[in-house]
Amino acid sequence: MTLFSATDPATPVARALVVTPVFDGALDGVPGAAVPGGDARLDEAVRLTRGIGVAVPHAETVALSGTKADSLFGRLGVERLGGLMEAFHADLLIVDHPLTPLQQRTLERGCLAKVVDRCTLILEALATQAADTETRMQADLAALQFQRGRSIRCWSHLADRREGLGFQTTLVGMPGDTLLESHRRRLTERIAGLKRALAELRRARTLQRAGRKAAGVPAIALVGYAGAGVASLCARLSNGAEARLPSGRTIDLAIGLPVLTDLPHSAITAFGATLDAVREADLVLHVRDPSDPNEAAHATSVEALLDQLGIGPADARRLEVWTKADRLETTAGAALALRLADREEGSVLVSARTGLGLDALAQRIDRRLGSWRPAALPAPVRADGPALA
Repeated sequence: MTLFSATDPATPVARALVVTPVFDGALDGVPGAAVPGGDARLDEAVRLTRGIGVAVPHAETVALSGTKADSLFGRLGVERLGGLMEAFHADLLIVDHPLTPLQQRTLERGCLAKVVDRCTLILEALATQAADTETRMQADLAALQFQRGRSIRCWSHLADRREGLGFQTTLVGMPGDTLLESHRRRLTERIAGLKRALAELRRARTLQRAGRKAAGVPAIALVGYAGAGVASLCARLSNGAEARLPSGRTIDLAIGLPVLTDLPHSAITAFGATLDAVREADLVLHVRDPSDPNEAAHATSVEALLDQLGIGPADARRLEVWTKADRLETTAGAALALRLADREEGSVLVSARTGLGLDALAQRIDRRLGSWRPAALPAPVRADGPALA
């Protein structure tokens, strides 16, 4: 059966029911319950789902007192989800929570549809948003490693673009043991090939970074929660060319792995080259979005990743950059600017869209890199030119 988007009837798309389980004993099994944090998680899951090209006709939170080993939601919960899948003509059930292979199988059989958990959704989002060949390869590797660890065949949107094994718009039967073994062998071969290719890229990147450091070019890494505006800020700082500070010195900009809550372990291991660039950076910009109502929780996730990389809160290389200042109300923006000013060299408020604060950020970076000296005399900087070009 071909399914269509409500906004564009001419374009066939997959349709997904998105469900975010929130654990609260007082509201056990109540769909759409107003549980603290539930709406934010649901909004993020819907955004990630739409980001991989899947329509979302319905989404809701479901409050649970605990997990059910066989299905997460229990028998009645599975029956209800099956009814919703049929009512909204959805061919995918996206559960915004990690699922065990047994839970995934039970949900697929109960809902007669493909089931995708949060880990798979995040890996799909990383693959879809990959900006270059190396990032796509790392996303591929993370997805394949995750699939190999499952006891069922995890069809992925990622594979759909390569081998026709993507999200199914019709029900598919569970693979037999022989097919499963064959699938695992193919996964192992593809993983080995990607690891070899990424190892070569990693060695080349290491030599490149060493050469730039020898030439006196400091490395700056930008890290933030997915959606915080890291890519936009990096693009604005480089302005499509080599980034240059007010002092005239050149800097090397790199974007770290987009951080998400419950980031799969396979993603962290597969994005080793990207994380190495953050770990070895001379300055790490923690990009934060003050317009996000869940910014504090998102910042905690970023802090946890930085701690894993050995870049703790007391690390002198860290600099907080609060972006999307143009989205704040005038009073809120002024209050935040004053609060950040009290932190001296610790934080700065900017807007990648309007350019607000970018000159101050460039000057702050220059001061923090004061011990660095370019290998050659810098080119003159126009007094009326941008701080970074």
